[in-house]
Amino acid sequence: MPRAVENTRRSRAEETRAALLDAAEACFAEAGFEATRLRQVAARAGVTQPLIFHYFASKEALYAAVLERAVSAYEAAQAEQWARSPTDPAFFTEGLRVLFTWVGANPRLVRLARWGRLEGRLPMLPGGDALMLRVRQRFLDAQAAGLVRPGVSIDAALLVIDVLFKGFWERTGDPGPLDVAALADDYFALALEMVVGTLLAPAPGR
Repeated sequence: MPRAVENTRRSRAEETRAALLDAAEACFAEAGFEATRLRQVAARAGVTQPLIFHYFASKEALYAAVLERAVSAYEAAQAEQWARSPTDPAFFTEGLRVLFTWVGANPRLVRLARWGRLEGRLPMLPGGDALMLRVRQRFLDAQAAGLVRPGVSIDAALLVIDVLFKGFWERTGDPGPLDVAALADDYFALALEMVVGTLLAPAPGR
């Protein structure tokens, strides 16, 4: 097969797979895993239902691929922070900024996480667990180096961060007197001050 033809086929296959993942992400976010039907995913992607099985062995495999793609995208967004030293405070400040803005820019994933809890699908995938353990180890390394206050429970800190910086976006669109979405900048600044002020040890001489 000529290389140009092979490359074209590979490109089309990648586009089809991406379209299926996009459609599945939207369907799973709207209705959850249990209520989503593969025919709905196929219709949204503009393909026939049997074609899904050419790319994914099952509905569960499709769901896992959606989540793995999200984890990979988030890791890529944090690539600059992973390159930092465990003693660099920017790992925390900029890392939290990326976390907050990335989650806000991906509302479907917020809904996926909510459905995951409602349907008892947590932990949702090995890649997510591995990422959390990687973050946990970085926090422990920073604590051993003296950047994080001694005696702080790293596991408790990670839970607080998850609730503060990801949970905010679950409230946007809620009815009530507060315009939650309009508070994003002020909320982030306050949450960052609270977490960093509590978590990080004072600089020498302060």
